[in-house]
Amino acid sequence: METKAVFAMIFGKLEENGKIFTILNARNDGKIGFPGGSIEEGEIPIEALKRELIEELNFETSLFVKDCDIKILEKRIGDHFSFETYSIDLGKISKNTMSEII
Repeated sequence: METKAVFAMIFGKLEENGKIFTILNARNDGKIGFPGGSIEEGEIPIEALKRELIEELNFETSLFVKDCDIKILEKRIGDHFSFETYSIDLGKISKNTMSEII
């Protein structure tokens, strides 16, 4: 079964105080989860992930990370659904940059 959906765990560390953060998204069902969504016909998973991050968070990955900073964390294949989860490490960023992201 091919991958049907992609999700991203986006994280980093604030320069000012060293606190680690992750970016989550409110889902349609009212729960909170990692941003992401369905892969459209003809898309490869990483293209779908980048599109979903723009749609859901207005997060343009090319402004903050290189493709090499996007790594696959998990791939689950089930009978009815399959997905991939990627990690996006923003590294150390300032509060000003963080306010641009979210």
